[in-house]
Amino acid sequence: GVQTCALPIYWAVRSRKRMSRLDHLAILLIFLVILVWNFVYGVIVGVSVGCVMLVVNYSRVKVIKHSVNGAEYRSSHERSQDELEVLRQHGEAIRIFVLQSFIFFGMADRLYRAVIEQAFTETAEKPRFIVFDFRLVHGIDSSAVTSFRKIAFAARSAGTGIILTGMGPDIAREFAGEGAGEFGDLRRFDDLDRGVEWCETELISAHPASSRGDDEGIGAWLAREL
Repeated sequence: GVQTCALPIYWAVRSRKRMSRLDHLAILLIFLVILVWNFVYGVIVGVSVGCVMLVVNYSRVKVIKHSVNGAEYRSSHERSQDELEVLRQHGEAIRIFVLQSFIFFGMADRLYRAVIEQAFTETAEKPRFIVFDFRLVHGIDSSAVTSFRKIAFAARSAGTGIILTGMGPDIAREFAGEGAGEFGDLRRFDDLDRGVEWCETELISAHPASSRGDDEGIGAWLAREL
């Protein structure tokens, strides 16, 4: 009996070099519970500790993979030189957040704080459009939907439009659930490229391209276009 008990303890001590400190402490805790009580309690504690560690490790993942503006990232739609100049000058009015992972309570709150800090503080230049891309998001919970409602409220107050792209059917159902009307006028597109293209078109319409082609003649206009 002593030898049988000593082997797992020996393995637990030696395994310290092959795992993180947190994982090793969890192993030692499980062994301690088994020794003091019994194997069933050890399994219960092991499962509980594993769930807590999973949540902690998952919450460390950055929910915002990329944060860029419309001057830095453009759609694949072909545009004239004048239109490209408009986007170069005013593209910062489009803010793009590429999201990732599974978004739940802790991560959702960090997302809300990051968006507010970058787009809606007193010192930040208020964007005309904010694009959230969900292509790399595996799923969301109710707390994430609540955070997006808070972002939508801040956007309405600032006159900013919200665009959602790349949403899977499960995530779309979460947004379409109870309280969907609180989001206001959301626009959805199948992918990021189409969503950014729509924002660019709206931005160009608000800042008409110059009429340099008429003033300089057809030769100069063709030279710019080519």
